[in-house]
Amino acid sequence: MGKVSVSVVVPVYNVKPYLPRCLDSLLMQTFQDYELILVDDGSQDGSGDVCDKYAREFERVRVYHKENGGLSSARNYGVGKAQGSWVTFVDSDDYVSETYLADLLHLVEAFDADMAIISVQRCSEKQTETVHSTRVEDHCLDATEAFREVYTGGIVNWSGCGKLIRKCVLKEFPFPDGYYEDSASAYLHIFACNKVAIGDYSNDYKYIRRQDSITASRLRQEHYRIFSVCGEIRSYVLTHYPQMEYVTILVYQNAVLQLLTRIQMPWNCYRSIFLKYRGMFRRNCLAIIKRHDVRLASKYYILMLSTVPCLFKLQNMCLKILREH
Repeated sequence: MGKVSVSVVVPVYNVKPYLPRCLDSLLMQTFQDYELILVDDGSQDGSGDVCDKYAREFERVRVYHKENGGLSSARNYGVGKAQGSWVTFVDSDDYVSETYLADLLHLVEAFDADMAIISVQRCSEKQTETVHSTRVEDHCLDATEAFREVYTGGIVNWSGCGKLIRKCVLKEFPFPDGYYEDSASAYLHIFACNKVAIGDYSNDYKYIRRQDSITASRLRQEHYRIFSVCGEIRSYVLTHYPQMEYVTILVYQNAVLQLLTRIQMPWNCYRSIFLKYRGMFRRNCLAIIKRHDVRLASKYYILMLSTVPCLFKLQNMCLKILREH
C-alpha cells in the first residue's frame, strides 16, 4: 500500500474477545486513504494471532509485535511507524462508525485546523451512557479555548481517542509512561496547535468502560498519579498561560470527582482525598461561580466540594439513585 494521509494506531494487549469488532469497524470506513497500524504490546491471550490474521487478509493492515511496555509505549511506537501526516488512536476494545475517519477529516479541512476532536459515547459492556442531549454545532477554537473545553468536561475530553492530530505534534510530545497518560499529554498537544476543531459526533466512537479498567476499580496507589498530572498541568499553564489559571482548578476538581465517584475506596481514604483539596476549592469557589464561561455543573460541584465529605457522599448517592430510576 502506498503513501496514505491518515494512520490509525490501535494498541493491542490481551483483548482477543473485543478485537474483531474493533478491527471490522475500522475496515468499513467510507474514507479510504488510511492505513491501520496494530501494535501488539506483548499480548498473551492470542490477540497477536488475530492481528496477524487481519494483516494477511487486508493490505492496509500492518502489525508490529513488541514486548509489553504499556499503552503509551504502544501508541508512541505506532506513531513512529505511521506513514500518514495525520494520526488517530482507537483503543482495541472500542469500536467506531463507518464515518469516523470521514468526520474527523471533514473537521480539520473545514476549519483548516491542526487537530480535530469529537465527542465519544461512553458505554459499559452492557449499556450505553448518555453524555449530553443537545447537539452542538461544529466549531473551531484557539489553543486556550480548546484547553478549557477539553479539561472542564464539555462535549469533548482529554481522552487520546476521538481525535485526529498532526503526526508532527505527536512526535514532538509523545505520551508519557504511567497511568492517566491521556490527561498528562492532551494539554501539550492542544497548546502545540493554532486551531482545534470540535465536533459533536458521539455515535462515531463507542468507548467501552470495562470493569477491569484503572478508572473503574478499587483504590490503588496508581490512582494518586492523577494528582501529579494535575500539578504538571498547573505548573505549565501558570508559566505559559497564566490567564487560564482558573481552568487548572477545574482540572483538580475533575480529578477529585473521578476518584470519589468512580473508584471504590474505604471511608478514611475518601475523606482524606476530599479534605486535602477542599481548601483549594473553597479559595476559588466564588471566582469560579462568577465566571460566565464555566458550566453550571462545574459550579455546582466546586460548591459541593467546598462542604464536608459526608454531605458530598450523600448527594452523590442520591444522584445515583435518581439516574437509575
